[in-house]
Amino acid sequence: MRVSRRTPVRWTIPAAAAAAAAALGASLLAAPADAATTASTTTSGRTAAAVPTATTPSYVLAPVRITSTKLARKPPALYKPITLYPRAGIGEIKLKAGRDYRIVLPRTKAWVNTEGLWITGGRNVVVRGGTVDVRGGVMKNGKLQKRAAYFRDTTGTVFVEGIRFMSSTKRLTEGINVSLPGATLVLQNIRISTLLAGSQSTNHADAIQAWGGPKHLFVDGFVATTQYQGLFLTPNQHESAAVGTYDLRRVYIRGQKAAYLLWRVGSFPTRTSQVYISGSTRQYSGMWPNRSAWPYVKVGQPPVVFAKYAGYGYRTPGYL
Repeated sequence: MRVSRRTPVRWTIPAAAAAAAAALGASLLAAPADAATTASTTTSGRTAAAVPTATTPSYVLAPVRITSTKLARKPPALYKPITLYPRAGIGEIKLKAGRDYRIVLPRTKAWVNTEGLWITGGRNVVVRGGTVDVRGGVMKNGKLQKRAAYFRDTTGTVFVEGIRFMSSTKRLTEGINVSLPGATLVLQNIRISTLLAGSQSTNHADAIQAWGGPKHLFVDGFVATTQYQGLFLTPNQHESAAVGTYDLRRVYIRGQKAAYLLWRVGSFPTRTSQVYISGSTRQYSGMWPNRSAWPYVKVGQPPVVFAKYAGYGYRTPGYL
């Protein structure tokens, strides 16, 4: 779902305009034209990652070799943190600027909040373990919104690990939205277990949509199923901020006759290690602006289950 920083909107642009966004640094995003071209698969249902060539952009970083179940990023150090146990149905969790927080979700049952995990403000914020049930969502501007999470205006690091997002009333309209210019976002062992339902003419059902930052994005263990879009990375769409490295590891975005599962605008360094996608009906197997921008991504299912134990009762596998 392409949205402004505060209010959801929809973009519908004729197919002829899509070509104007092909340049990686385009300042205007266009809804891509439909295309039937997809990558060929092997008899096992998987394709190897494309081999980097002379046309591979310089911002593409080589993948890392992953040999351990341990996670690469530790929680940030917290200074005199405030520990919060948010009540069910709280809506937006508003934090004081410049303060560090530890947010603790229930350990034996789902935390119910129709606004999802919506965190605004603070400096360093840590959330580790829990299940977020959006239930029936909320009405926004006359439309139903069932969003998994929204992280906004934190200035240091938002560290989220071992969280399962779902709706006990079935279907979500949006995954994780990000407006963190200048901040770092760490998502590790995250599972969106309810289908992200949407289309080009309605909500776009992004698994992760970063329209304002973050400066640095680190994902290690992330799984979602979407009917339309996966990772939509446009960090300067609504914010003018320096952008560092985006590092994606152990990610699986499963499409159900979906559109683009990986979309990026900008020349920020990007690393993909054990990143898999499947189920797109668009060109380049659902990778925008082209296959060369995502040479190490594999089309098909991963050989192991990522973020398998996300949810309440979660135990971290530890850190490297």
